[in-house]
Amino acid sequence: MPVAASLLTDLPLFESLGRDERSLLAGVVDLRTVPAGEFVFKAGDPGQAMYIVVSGEIGISVTDRAGQKIVLTDCHRGDTFGELAMLDAGPRSASARAVEETTLVELDRSDVLLLVTQKPESALHMLGALGAMTRKADLHGRTPRQTQYI
Repeated sequence: MPVAASLLTDLPLFESLGRDERSLLAGVVDLRTVPAGEFVFKAGDPGQAMYIVVSGEIGISVTDRAGQKIVLTDCHRGDTFGELAMLDAGPRSASARAVEETTLVELDRSDVLLLVTQKPESALHMLGALGAMTRKADLHGRTPRQTQYI
């Protein structure tokens, strides 16, 4: 289901894009609702899309060699996940599951290609936003905290 361009204005990944770029993107991305407890994807699944949380909460986790689930992070409004698999088309390195009913913007490779071919300067805006989010995740990963085993 297409997205209202105004929704993209409020999401950090798209805030540096111009109105025309957001309108173009809104016409091709999808809005997806995931019921509580349902997986968006599982580790090992092929990856062609990334997601931005509009509402709700997504838990990102991996399973260790002993079979224990390790929660890596929780994603809330404005947070992105799944971007690495979208960029390199590799398998998912973690699982993403809805903690509660969650609404997501789904952005796949073809959506990004359309945007950057029609608005090449938008690639730098999006790469900058992804870089900033990666730095934030890296800092979060370096901060001592208690790992949750489930």
